Amino acid sequence: QCQWLNCASQFNTAEDLFAHVNEDHVGRNAKGNLCLECRWAGCTVSKAKRDHLISHIKSHLSYKPYACGLCEARFKHMSDLKRHEGTHREK
Repeated sequence: QCQWLNCASQFNTAEDLFAHVNEDHVGRNAKGNLCLECRWAGCTVSKAKRDHLISHIKSHLSYKPYACGLCEARFKHMSDLKRHEGTHREK
């Protein structure tokens, strides 16, 4: 369920929820969030750039779009996947 201020939309997957938040609340066409503040329940984070806010939104979700090709691990951020992939090369 979306926990954005004044939104109660529900989704079956974290991917669909992330798409909703990105498009309806913080995306370029979103209305009412020009200040780039996270309005997730209990959060007061503010970012200077929209892409930084979108990246921050993942901290509220179980959405992990980046998968390791060598094991079952999944990550919210590409940088975390790259760091993890290094552990396979060290072995």
